Amino acid sequence: EVDAHVGIVDLGLETLFRTFHDRESIPRDNFGSHSRGRDISGNPLQHSEDPDSQITELTLKANTAPSGGLVGSASFTIGKRENESDLTSISPVKAETDYYKTAADATYTPSENWTFNLRYRLLDLDSDNTNQFSAGSYGSTKTSSLEVRDPVDITRSWYQAIVNYRPSRHLTLKGELRREDIDRSNTGHGGGHNSSPDPIEINPNWELPDEETITLAKLGFSARLLEKSVLKFSGWVSFQHSDEPAYGTSFEDSQQLFLSGSYNPSPLWGFLANARFLAQENDSHEMHDYEFKRDKDQQNINLGTYVTPGEGLSFDLNYGYFHTEIDQGILVGTGEYFVPRFPFFRPVNYAIADDSGDYEQTINTLTLGMTWQMLEALSCRLEGHYSESEASFSPDFNIEGPYPYNIYAGAPYLGTQSNSDLKEISELDIQQIGLRGRINWTIDEEWSCSMETTYDDYDDKNSNYYDGSVQTAM
Repeated sequence: EVDAHVGIVDLGLETLFRTFHDRESIPRDNFGSHSRGRDISGNPLQHSEDPDSQITELTLKANTAPSGGLVGSASFTIGKRENESDLTSISPVKAETDYYKTAADATYTPSENWTFNLRYRLLDLDSDNTNQFSAGSYGSTKTSSLEVRDPVDITRSWYQAIVNYRPSRHLTLKGELRREDIDRSNTGHGGGHNSSPDPIEINPNWELPDEETITLAKLGFSARLLEKSVLKFSGWVSFQHSDEPAYGTSFEDSQQLFLSGSYNPSPLWGFLANARFLAQENDSHEMHDYEFKRDKDQQNINLGTYVTPGEGLSFDLNYGYFHTEIDQGILVGTGEYFVPRFPFFRPVNYAIADDSGDYEQTINTLTLGMTWQMLEALSCRLEGHYSESEASFSPDFNIEGPYPYNIYAGAPYLGTQSNSDLKEISELDIQQIGLRGRINWTIDEEWSCSMETTYDDYDDKNSNYYDGSVQTAM
């Protein structure tokens, strides 16, 4: 790292070179009954490699003095990441990413009541890999190569403007506007290849959008209503929109509300609480000509209090509530059935979809802890916690037909797609009770040590699948 001053501007130059080497041998396995189409010839296949890698980076930074009415800073980074895989079952495996990053910040404070911030970020990832590789132990590829599609290149541009207004020393209002532009290349259909025994075709439903813009607007406040910050409140509300959500589980519109408060009338005790509410929707995901609407609602509430009866001794009690509910369209099945058209059977594609797949999760936690500063250099912490976790998946469908026509028996297979028993077999109800103890010892200015042990017991109320206990010591 090199640093220099040019007038009021401070310049810096940083370099980074980092390598990773996994000195363990690559695992191998013959995959048992899963070796269909493979010719292992007594040579088990490699798997789960942690490839060696290398990163090289150069950064140039510049900033003005951090005090004054106008402050600015900027940086530019260029680098490369390289995958140095050393597989023999599949080769060659070479991949690298050239990237550059740009950041710029400007802060203007015209008076004690106003502060303006502008921020800009840019990340450009240009990835490259080998066009084809051979898998010598996989079916017909012993003598031919498989094509590899080009990796997706990504450019992210991020703009943010923030305004802080302080009408009094007890109140601050904050507004934020942010925009993120995402550009992707090589997202189109990757084609397929006639590998043996199973030809592979890329499903176009998984193609990512070439362009996506995410916009966020946020308003917040923080207030100190009594002297010495005895009573404090803060909160914000945000609205976010994506014009082209990348995945079915991505959201198109999102709204969040956060509120927090604390009351500390004396050093002996205090109380704090916060709550977060989230609502997300996505109405733009389609598959097999069906629209799959996704709605997600989430609530998170935390309450806590503490008591300090004596010097060096304190007790705290905390409660947490977490609830998530997701309602999303589901695809029960897709394929083709055969309609008799003498003298031929004509295949007709079919799909069975429903717009009510409900998932719900609720978690309640309770924690009681004690902290004791026995000596200036010696302290301990004892904590007990209890939690209940419930979850279930309960889609609502009961669909008869269309039925796949059995061309061998000469008659249709009559069956019904139903949600019967799905909620029961997916339902979870787990209770957890645990203890945690820790001791910290500060020996001197250079040395310190600690010891921690935990014990957790799990009780599955529906079955004994998740019964058990976990003990740790560090």
